[in-house]
Amino acid sequence: AVAIGVAFGWAYRSLGKGGTREASDGPAPPLPRASTVVHTTLPYVAYGVLYFAVLFADRVVSWSAAGADPLPYPIWFRTAYELGMDWALGVIFMMLAALPFAVRRLSGQIHELGAVRDPAAAAAVMSRQYLRHLGVLLVVGVLAVASIWAGGLWLGEHGPELLHPIFAPGTTRYVFAVAAVGYFCFSIGLMNGLIFLAQGRTSHVLRPLTWALIIDLAVGLVVTRAFGYEHAGWGLAVGAAVFAVVTTRWALAMLREADYAAYAAY
Repeated sequence: AVAIGVAFGWAYRSLGKGGTREASDGPAPPLPRASTVVHTTLPYVAYGVLYFAVLFADRVVSWSAAGADPLPYPIWFRTAYELGMDWALGVIFMMLAALPFAVRRLSGQIHELGAVRDPAAAAAVMSRQYLRHLGVLLVVGVLAVASIWAGGLWLGEHGPELLHPIFAPGTTRYVFAVAAVGYFCFSIGLMNGLIFLAQGRTSHVLRPLTWALIIDLAVGLVVTRAFGYEHAGWGLAVGAAVFAVVTTRWALAMLREADYAAYAAY
């Protein structure tokens, strides 16, 4: 909250009535109208909202599922489920570290295409580059899952006794396995989404994210009410898988017209 307040204050001071402008011989450039700013930034605000909604929707579904015993409150925090989800967050953190390089490299290559004499050859080159970066991301994801699983097992057996239950067999490990699949797929979709955002194609990100959120909630509600709260992660896994598959197909389709993508974006 403090960071958001400081950011808004700084923006108002820099761009609003409280801002100061250095002396210049030329005329002051007019700022865009508020309606224009809202129209151009709203898709990116929606992207951020949907991003975090997909990540945390399964937790809300799990908190509201009764399970074997009735809930004392409408929402109930379950430690075993949260531990599994928190361990799985390490997967997306490691995979996110590999995203900026891939997105920057691919976007830069699209930007540098310029006039293309052989569109088919350019599309083939861009598709190979995309698959190469996707392969690197997949390797990072597999290593992340394996290292976190091994680390959790080691901590449970050789760590301090107080931390032995932190990766206990049963619900926590099961939730981690399901959530790791979800975050793995979600990271793939994010790489595709960031490529689309760099090309100004916000609808190619917002629509799959919306579908992922709907599927996340629908699947989560069904499985938790039918089988128990610990299965809420399947909503995330299925929704993220749809997000990854759809955006991957669209990304490959865009790169098959890489020359047009460069022209349309720049």
